[in-house]
Amino acid sequence: MTKMRSAWPHLVWLALGAGCGRRPQPAVHTLNAGYDRTSSRVLVREISVPTRANLDYAAWVGDMILFDTGVVVVHPATVLPESLSFGGLLADVKTSIDATPLTAREKDSPLAWRPVENLWQVWNFQMAGPLVSRMELISQSRWGDTSQVSDPFQQIAALYLHHADKGDEIWVRLEFPPWMKGHLSGIVDRDGDGFPEVWARIAAPELRPEMVSLLRGDYTTRILTRPEAVQWANELAAQWYPIYNTDMVDLSREPSFPQKATEPEVVRELGGLKVEDPFAVIRGRPFGPPLYLVLVLPGEKTSAARAGKTGSVGSGSIDPALPAHLDSVRAEIRRELSTNGGNWRTWWDSDSEIRAAAGRIASTQPADVQSLEGTGGFLLFRRELEYLSTGDLAALPASENPAVRIKALRDSLAGLGIDFLFVPVPTKQDADPSVLGARYAKTEYVNPWARKLLSDLADSGVECVDLWPVLRGKGTYRKQDTHWTPHGADLAARAVADRIRTYPWFYAVAKDSTAFVWRDTTWTDLGDLQERLAPSIRARYGPETIDGRRLFAPDGKAWEEPDTAAILLLGDSYLGVYQKIGPRSAGFPSCLAARLRTPVSTIMGWGGGPEAPRKLAARGADALRGRRLVVWVMSVRDLFRYPGGWKTR
Repeated sequence: MTKMRSAWPHLVWLALGAGCGRRPQPAVHTLNAGYDRTSSRVLVREISVPTRANLDYAAWVGDMILFDTGVVVVHPATVLPESLSFGGLLADVKTSIDATPLTAREKDSPLAWRPVENLWQVWNFQMAGPLVSRMELISQSRWGDTSQVSDPFQQIAALYLHHADKGDEIWVRLEFPPWMKGHLSGIVDRDGDGFPEVWARIAAPELRPEMVSLLRGDYTTRILTRPEAVQWANELAAQWYPIYNTDMVDLSREPSFPQKATEPEVVRELGGLKVEDPFAVIRGRPFGPPLYLVLVLPGEKTSAARAGKTGSVGSGSIDPALPAHLDSVRAEIRRELSTNGGNWRTWWDSDSEIRAAAGRIASTQPADVQSLEGTGGFLLFRRELEYLSTGDLAALPASENPAVRIKALRDSLAGLGIDFLFVPVPTKQDADPSVLGARYAKTEYVNPWARKLLSDLADSGVECVDLWPVLRGKGTYRKQDTHWTPHGADLAARAVADRIRTYPWFYAVAKDSTAFVWRDTTWTDLGDLQERLAPSIRARYGPETIDGRRLFAPDGKAWEEPDTAAILLLGDSYLGVYQKIGPRSAGFPSCLAARLRTPVSTIMGWGGGPEAPRKLAARGADALRGRRLVVWVMSVRDLFRYPGGWKTR
């Protein structure tokens, strides 16, 4: 088996290349032979110069995760190179990069277009917005085709910075998908990747010199450390998740790829290549079978952190007050049912108007557009609108019912003497129905079946922390993101902490309280829904400013979850936002640890649904040593509308 190790000489060579006549080596290398964007299931890339720009390029350009392999049949007019000005946006169209004025170094330093657009908008939306908005016209041009195909007929893949006598220029590489080949004249596939391309200069007057200067700064020059690269990968997996169903592969126990659990066909495709110590492996399931992006940095091999043994598995006993807590949940749901007609179907029928409103919003865009405009400037996630129209999970076969999986985890933990809490997180529409229309502001619950689920779980011995009344109201969810605000995360943490403090074992675990310190912080981002909007309206929404707090340990360092705490959080992106991405140390785990004044551990996956328990199982028995409580936090949406389904896989 061929083993692959990266080394810093790549970086040294690139740094010295400017002083000699030889052409510099590209900073991003594809390492698996025979990689094909249209058919491969794994892409292995080494980033020899780990700037943010090069990391973005490695992920966003030529990546099979981003390419829909579905059959596409279109009938546009023939496209010629001279027809590619797009109303003056582009000029000097060339069918070969060698016909451009780019130098050898400039040719070997491309930047991925989509991340640059996002960078510009977060930096200065007023300045960059007009250009980004106009450039979206390129991907919308259909050349007279009248089919219902929503995929772009062409799109900008990369850009190149060019020093010209009259000032800096930006050149772009415009790619056509393989299904457009028969409709092109004079435009060919120069690099043999199956995607014909042309190169052109951005001629739009909206391109400002300050925007070019920004790209010549830290984005393309500052070398990231390995922890910073891991942080970037977490942010990417979170950003891609709503569309490409991505998650980070756990490298803590097997710090190489492929792993024991990797699909045999992926192993065969690698042809004996074994990647030692990648800094990130992103697993996506956008269109069917799992796909893998494996990313490697140069440098010495590092050892992944292992959880130490903190005692035997099964070191406690189940809370004797559990039956009373289950009775309390059931009683509250019975009260709600009684005030809404006395049976579930009557309650369901009474909410038909709000489901119709969600359907009207969903119908404003094609089905593949995942982000939609609600009221009051709120963006809504299509799957969360669809969740409002789902039915009773209890009607599903046991093999497809998530409640069965949840109970199975609870029972296995109970057998080990470990307590369990399930914490379904309401959607934005659950918390504030007015985002669907002002007339629905007083609707108490938008999906009665979610309330029934809490009661059904209680009947099976699974205790839930009910966040619906906790998060109800304005200010708990972000406008352009699917997730709660930092304030909403803290409210949820307070509710969970209140329950945890009642466990008989808690004060023994927390007897040595930790003197955590909060520090106020503010940050800016676009949210995870802005990029999912239809291209024609995307530029209407600029970055959001978020106020929060970061948690610091007594030693003055930003707090990070240890592997060995008695309380283990299991969950999806609601554990990761603000904690693993954004400002970091500002999310739900930090809020819970601060309220309990004791550390908590986390095993999370951006993919949600059943992925987190799978990660727990993959770590083996050691992952449960010394645990007294497992808290599973996940979006209620994925209980009803999980893309991969809940069947045993």
